Amino acid sequence: MLAEAQRVFDQGVRVLKVKVGREWEEDIARIRDLQQMFGASHIGTLASQIQLGATLFDSGQLPEAKRLLESVLQLTQGNENESGALMFDAMYHLGLLAKKQGNFDEAERLLNDSLIGRRKIAGDDHTDTRDSIKALEQLKADRNARLAK
Repeated sequence: MLAEAQRVFDQGVRVLKVKVGREWEEDIARIRDLQQMFGASHIGTLASQIQLGATLFDSGQLPEAKRLLESVLQLTQGNENESGALMFDAMYHLGLLAKKQGNFDEAERLLNDSLIGRRKIAGDDHTDTRDSIKALEQLKADRNARLAK
């Protein structure tokens, strides 16, 4: 993941910064600009899409978040060496989204896949790996609480 960040920095690409509550249409337009300049599969473009997808998720705009994150997942699947960390980030956020929508099985699959990938890329002690572990633990607790009702 550090090598990926260094590659982005070396290319002079800035990741789009977004703020919750802003007009996200402007951010979508910026992502389209990045896609035109660097290509849809460029690391900076994909990272910006993930960040905007996470922000949209946090602000309750789930369909828009899902569309962006699924796009990243589609563009990165099968390319673990080049953009694997981004693929697993997209899986993680899609897992959180599936959980929020009550799709616990899909959430568990996505979060498990993100955990496996994050462990492989960054190891057990990395923040992203620990986030995946915590999300899976919370998912299981929420599922058990739902079944107990």
